[in-house]
Amino acid sequence: MTRLLFAGVLLACASLVAAASCARGGDGTAATPAPTSTPAPRLPDNPDHLERWGRDSLPVAFCIDTAIGGWAPDREFEELAERALDAWGVPYELGSCPGAMGEDNRQSEIGWGTAPALDRYGDGQFQAGITNTRIIGCGEEECGPDDVPEIVEADIRILPDPPREFQTRACLLSVLLHEIGHAYGLGHLDAPSVMQTRTSECPVTLTRDDRAGMDARYGDMLFR
Repeated sequence: MTRLLFAGVLLACASLVAAASCARGGDGTAATPAPTSTPAPRLPDNPDHLERWGRDSLPVAFCIDTAIGGWAPDREFEELAERALDAWGVPYELGSCPGAMGEDNRQSEIGWGTAPALDRYGDGQFQAGITNTRIIGCGEEECGPDDVPEIVEADIRILPDPPREFQTRACLLSVLLHEIGHAYGLGHLDAPSVMQTRTSECPVTLTRDDRAGMDARYGDMLFR
């Protein structure tokens, strides 16, 4: 039996350069009163020091990179990536990548790509995707028990030429769901779940365990 494998890779970085923008008015005309703002939902406490995006990074800005191309048309890839992002419920923004896919470029990318880890594992197993997650708040080598890891970049590569039996909308959606879960900080979970390590069935429905992992990280910030 042929199976797909999934992976998530954590990379630590020491600093974050944040950019902020604001809108200003003032052309001499009367300004329209701003509506009363609704307080933004807050992130839940994080006593277990779970990996997640910080409040200042939400909504998470992702971009689609289809420069390499894969077995599915670009529009279908973009559609399924957006569907997978919607399913997890974390606020996000989605656009086209302005440059080539790369790590440590302050750009969180979702695209087709190749990497050593995407090579065939043997025994009928193929790695379908990989996510490189860069964080701050930890030591140079790894996170310690007192660190508070915060994701600042996540780059997702999807295998462009999996075995033909996995070249379906359902399997592509399943891989995107899994890797986006890693991009939001989730690790692998036991089967059955979208975040299970291996699959030959391409699950596309989030389980209670999948949702519990996201709730623990983002709580009321999730779309309901």
